[in-house]
Amino acid sequence: FISKKGKPKIMISLKKLLAGALSAAMVLGTMAIPAFADESTSENAAKIGDTEYATLTEAVAAANANDTIEILSDVTESVVIADGKDITLDLNGKTLTNTGDANTITNNGTLTIQDSSENKTGTVDNVSPARGALVNTDGAKAVLNGGTFKRSKETGIDQNNSGDNSWYTIANNGTIEINKGVTVENNGYFSSNMVTGYYNSPTGTGTPTITINGGTFTGGVKTVKVDERGVLVINDGTFTNEKYSCIMNWNKTTINGGTFTSQNDYSVLNGAWNENATGELRINDGTFTGDIS
Repeated sequence: FISKKGKPKIMISLKKLLAGALSAAMVLGTMAIPAFADESTSENAAKIGDTEYATLTEAVAAANANDTIEILSDVTESVVIADGKDITLDLNGKTLTNTGDANTITNNGTLTIQDSSENKTGTVDNVSPARGALVNTDGAKAVLNGGTFKRSKETGIDQNNSGDNSWYTIANNGTIEINKGVTVENNGYFSSNMVTGYYNSPTGTGTPTITINGGTFTGGVKTVKVDERGVLVINDGTFTNEKYSCIMNWNKTTINGGTFTSQNDYSVLNGAWNENATGELRINDGTFTGDIS
């Protein structure tokens, strides 16, 4: 821009602009700047949308159908999902550990578990004897899309010695779908890592079913046990057991794929004894290290 006298007006405008910016900076320097809360340092346990809750139990109680509960910090609570609830729990890279003599998560409703964290460090742990990280009751539905499920205090030495702390990591009497990105582990060898079905069939009348589409499953006296009236469908996944068998089927199991490695025992065991334990085993595909009996 050139003035009538040929002087560049742009230089005048820039000087005024710089002077204005300096004045504004001086004013801002005397003002209090609001602090924005960091989710990672929140003292609350969980949130739904923008609403935070002091405990995960409070968040679960407040959740409406299809709500997602995001865990904000490591939590020590035992959580019960009521019949009729339909919610998603986002582990968000945090650890949920049980308190007292209780399961970490008891699901009576419809529950989806995911882990949105970048490093996928979300964990559901149980540290009590005869209690699980996830127990899915009769009629309940669970979908596992992420997270590590474990019993970090497991002390079951072998199938004859339970130590002082042993049980399943996941026990199912309802319906569970497990997808890629999930890890289920048990470092003991007295109880199975996962079980679907009833220990004594008269205690339940359903058809407890686990469908595995991927994931990593390790440890336990059996890595996955199919008990009375239980059903197991494996489409993919990695199953390993250092001492005993990967799969113990007492009722109905179909294996369509996956990798099964037992270092010192059968990769798959199959048996039957009554109308609730029929020993129906179908293997359509998969890679097996260790015999099949």
